[in-house]
Order: sequence, then C-alpha cells, then structure tokens
Amino acid sequence: MMTAALAILTISSPILLVLGLLGLAAWRDRRREAMIARQVRLSDALAEDVGPIVAPLVSKPLGRPWRVEIQVPVGRPAVVSRIVAVSHDILTRTGAGRYELVLTPNREAARPLGTAPRAVRRLQAA
Repeated sequence: MMTAALAILTISSPILLVLGLLGLAAWRDRRREAMIARQVRLSDALAEDVGPIVAPLVSKPLGRPWRVEIQVPVGRPAVVSRIVAVSHDILTRTGAGRYELVLTPNREAARPLGTAPRAVRRLQAA
C-alpha cells in the first residue's frame, strides 16, 4: 500500500510542479495587472484635475505597502497639494490600504519663477 502511494506521488510530481508554477505565474500576472490598473487610474485622475504635468509610477513591493512615486513642480505649492489630495483620494477609493507617497522635485521647477528658458542660438559656418 505504501509503495503504491509513493509510486503515484512520484508519477504525479511533474504535474504538480507544473501546476504550482502556473499558479505562481498567474499570481504574478494579477499583481502586475493591479499595479498597472492603479497607475492608469491615478494618471487619469491627475491629468483630469491638474493637467498632464505629472506621471505617477505605482509599485507594490512584496510585504510592503503600495508605493507611488511622482515628480512634482516644487515652485507651485498649490499644484503639489492638489496632487497629494487627488492621489490620496484615488488610492483610498481603490482599496490600497497603506501606501507610501514619494514626491521628488521636478528638474524644470528648479529655475526661478518668472524666468523663461532662453533659446540657444547656434552659429553656422559659412
């Protein structure tokens, strides 16, 4: 009886291994789809509210809360506060639970207010 059970287990082990790997791949795909869905939903809400000036990057590290990284225009505090409010609203509505919101300064926002970028003139050889 014991040898028959051992033989059945040995014969079915490749099938069980394949089923386990397929389950792992399906779990990974569901995680990726959830990250993409939250990122699209947050991007759409931010574009509708403050315009297409920011692009969030949403990720879910294993065993950690959701992480949202956004480059913000530091010289415009009203826009930054609106970005934080919209992000919080969308993440709580989608059931994210705990999350980390990482705001990094946008490189273009580092120039002083009221100054326009200068056009660079190129010299051409005759």
